[in-house]
Amino acid sequence: MELERRLVSKKELPLLGKHVLLTTPRNYAGLFAKHLIERGAKVALLPTIEIWPMDDYRELDRAIANLGDYDWVIFSSQNGIEAFINRLQILGKGIADLRDTKLVSFKGDASPAESIGFKFDLIPPKSTLDGIIEEFKRRDIKQGKVLVPMPVFEGIDEPVVIPDFIIKLELLGFKVHRVPVYRTSFPADETGNAIEKDLLVSGKIDFVLFTSNAEIKNLVTLLGDKRKVLNQTPIACLSNAEAQSAAELGIKVSVVAEKTRPIGLPAAVVETMERYVKGKENR
Repeated sequence: MELERRLVSKKELPLLGKHVLLTTPRNYAGLFAKHLIERGAKVALLPTIEIWPMDDYRELDRAIANLGDYDWVIFSSQNGIEAFINRLQILGKGIADLRDTKLVSFKGDASPAESIGFKFDLIPPKSTLDGIIEEFKRRDIKQGKVLVPMPVFEGIDEPVVIPDFIIKLELLGFKVHRVPVYRTSFPADETGNAIEKDLLVSGKIDFVLFTSNAEIKNLVTLLGDKRKVLNQTPIACLSNAEAQSAAELGIKVSVVAEKTRPIGLPAAVVETMERYVKGKENR
């Protein structure tokens, strides 16, 4: 019998004393905060996007009632999968109702649904929307009716990758039905994050961690003429997708965890941050 260890040496806390700013929505923040705190980091939360349920699910409910009409359901996020499964359950449906419909998801996003019995027929090697297109092309799949559960954006611009993805599916030959499943918006109460914003502007943050493209753009908007601080602070990104968005906004990125986007595996980015800190200390 072994006791859970609670006393650890400072040497086992590679991020001890490092102040990390998370810009991820609150429903994801705990995933990252746990790994950071266990490694000695101090966490500040400054959500630059908010994610909420839809007020009206009638369009999604109609699609679920007619699942047999769709050849594929393509998910682009874990939030989309969760919303879809919740409505399935509310409508008294389940896995059996998807027997004639194939599912697509990114690897990290699929894991929670797989744990309750859902089977995904296509998981692209590259966890990007373009990765899905490339995998369809590789498998020579170019027709069928596709349901695409997606967020709606309120008060912020929709990332161009989403309409581009819909167009690319249609160009392949698919008939696409995009359906809203959750809402993404700019934080309603900016004043509630004044302390965290001041920590960043005053240079007291050791890392800013981005987990989505929208977080980056919205933080730039939130900072206004103070945005130059982002090039004076090490930036960590969950994947190349976020790193590319940061670069397009003139932001230098110090740490990129993965080539893909394993939202369910926050340890990956934290471990990459550890290597960055160790490398700096050994110089």
